[in-house]
Amino acid sequence: MHKFLAGFMVILALGIGIFFPGCKTLPRSGSSKNPTLYVGITPDCPPIIFKKGNQILGLEADLARELAKTMDRPLLFVEVPWEQQVNSLLADKFDIIMSGMTVTRERRVRIAFSEPYLQQGQMALVRRTDLDRFGTSPQVCNANANFAVQRKTTGDIFVQQVCRNAASVGNLDPADAAQAICCKMIDIYIHDAPIIVWMASENEADLTTVPIQSPTQSIAWGIKKTDTDLQATLNKILAQWKQDGTLDRIRQRWLPDDIGK
Repeated sequence: MHKFLAGFMVILALGIGIFFPGCKTLPRSGSSKNPTLYVGITPDCPPIIFKKGNQILGLEADLARELAKTMDRPLLFVEVPWEQQVNSLLADKFDIIMSGMTVTRERRVRIAFSEPYLQQGQMALVRRTDLDRFGTSPQVCNANANFAVQRKTTGDIFVQQVCRNAASVGNLDPADAAQAICCKMIDIYIHDAPIIVWMASENEADLTTVPIQSPTQSIAWGIKKTDTDLQATLNKILAQWKQDGTLDRIRQRWLPDDIGK
């Protein structure tokens, strides 16, 4: 009976497209010619990657589905916390990180990346009533205010390096940050521009965006350095998508034309 239940749970997990990150190795499925493509995600950052009920949505979700279709491989999303993405990839829990990951020098030490599919900068989310205090990039960067970021993101690095007058810097996921600003628990939230624009659009009566001067960042898919064949395949597909308009078509479902070119 126990063996039957265990087998049933494995079949159920594969059938609904969910993988439990506690497993030590990938539960390989599909044929040897068309193996399942396991994609690591942290679905807490709309519009890049997020969940609505049991649905995985967002720019990266649509790109992953298009990628699996192009490669003629079944797709399975693997949910892990953001800070565990790189370690989970290296532990062979999935094949590729598709979760809005910025290409940084530090990450390149441990993993490889595809060619970038998106360029973006950082942006601040503030209360509309505070625009006289935090309405410009210099005001944000020099503010003696309560900031929040999502740990181990480029927004976290930006605040550490630039916003040296911050009274405090908290750790909040985007899902919680908007409410924290509205309730005056924090004053400023720093994250990637597409995420901040989305948050402001959901709270436009109370919150607004402030562009800040920050380096443009390349967003790409993370893969193991040893997966050179996969890297070459991804780059070939991305080049074709850029040429035939597939990438722009998918991007425009989720991002304004002036964000993430």
